[in-house]
Amino acid sequence: MWWPEDRVWCVGGDTDLKSTYVGGREALIADLLAEPALEVHRVAETDLLD
Repeated sequence: MWWPEDRVWCVGGDTDLKSTYVGGREALIADLLAEPALEVHRVAETDLLD
């Protein structure tokens, strides 16, 4: 995982996972969801990781 000093967002993943997870403010998530070059899905805290 990595994040800036102010902890306003974070990125996490694992070499065994097929995804990278990003957490942040709603504006950041909305920008990621709107980016056509990325495959982005919203997940909840209760979702299980594959």
